[in-house]
Amino acid sequence: MAPLVWLITGTSSGFGKRLVAAALKEDDCVVATARSVSHISTPHFFPCSNSENLKTLELDVTWPLETVQHAIDTATQLFGRIDVLVNNAGYAVKILVEAPMVPEKYHGFDGKLHLSRHQI
Repeated sequence: MAPLVWLITGTSSGFGKRLVAAALKEDDCVVATARSVSHISTPHFFPCSNSENLKTLELDVTWPLETVQHAIDTATQLFGRIDVLVNNAGYAVKILVEAPMVPEKYHGFDGKLHLSRHQI
């Protein structure tokens, strides 16, 4: 079976970083994204990294739609396709769901929606 191609957002720490390592361990290909690629592009940042199977890309899911779409197109070109999209980037904000429309409530949501919509 051919390796899967993963696009994983928010890979500079936590679950995203661990998921990159797990996919690489299975010999899958990964496009790892973060707001700043200088941190995730350092050698051996991801355990089990095979430089041929790992590409890094700067992506902030709060960027305007056109910029996010361009980043996804770039990611797709790196391996020719994307099989798995993991929308991991984000942060928590303490607000009431019932509160009036607060920009912070949707700050990261729009970008995740754009990523998913573009991949469909």
